[in-house]
Amino acid sequence: MVSCLCVCVLSDDGSGLGMEEIAREYPMLVGRVRGQGTFSAISASSIATRDKLVSELRQHGVEAGGSGAFTIRLRPSMIFQPVHAAEFLDIFANVCAKTEPVGTPMWDTSNQRGLHPITPLDNAESQPVGHQ
Repeated sequence: MVSCLCVCVLSDDGSGLGMEEIAREYPMLVGRVRGQGTFSAISASSIATRDKLVSELRQHGVEAGGSGAFTIRLRPSMIFQPVHAAEFLDIFANVCAKTEPVGTPMWDTSNQRGLHPITPLDNAESQPVGHQ
């Protein structure tokens, strides 16, 4: 089993580009990559899509879970290493490639901008805690 609990914003070099690239490739599924280091999150395009992604990740050995309505978060164990990030990113990209979105996306998927908020400001999921 992959040694991580949720979705990883890290790339295999720790730069954070891995999840950004996946979000750009699959804007109908995921977006709003945010966080720092291993305390990071990504939003799914809908609640049903989030649940489907989490289920598929679990089927592929990733201990995943949701947070809030749309978010998948990472809070890995202390032994989490770059090799685990690389393994997770590979699994997550493969799961996204095989997953169809469910329901209506909460954002304009033609305007996916990764770290930039693209959901309505009055949506509790649209702003990370502490950001204005």
